[in-house]
Amino acid sequence: MMLHELLTARRNAMNMSIDELTERSGVKKGTLTKIITGVTPSPSLENVRSIANALGMTLDDLYEAKEKEFTPNDFDLLYKYNSLDAHGKAVVNAVLDLEYRRCALSPETVAPPETSFSAAMENEGYTPKARPDHKQAE
Repeated sequence: MMLHELLTARRNAMNMSIDELTERSGVKKGTLTKIITGVTPSPSLENVRSIANALGMTLDDLYEAKEKEFTPNDFDLLYKYNSLDAHGKAVVNAVLDLEYRRCALSPETVAPPETSFSAAMENEGYTPKARPDHKQAE
């Protein structure tokens, strides 16, 4: 994926207009438009850094994305994950770990979902709290 495609995918995942990106990055609209359309294939490092920062990314993020061929959906997931609080990230990490192990192991060796999900949640430091609107199981 080319730089302009990465920036456009990230901007679209964030539902950010070109005008908003111009305002957040401080890069002139004409320059920004040329960069995100690919007309300027080798923009200045400062402009790329400013645009990346406005999109909540670093230069390292862009480099890794280019190397790994991230899709627009990947950017959307990354944006959502970065928007979560610590609890939300713990839940997502537990589920990802569980699914990674499920896919990596043969079906015979995977623990039942209710057991492995609870264990994964505990490994992430999640402790369920009693909710006032729910009765505890006896």
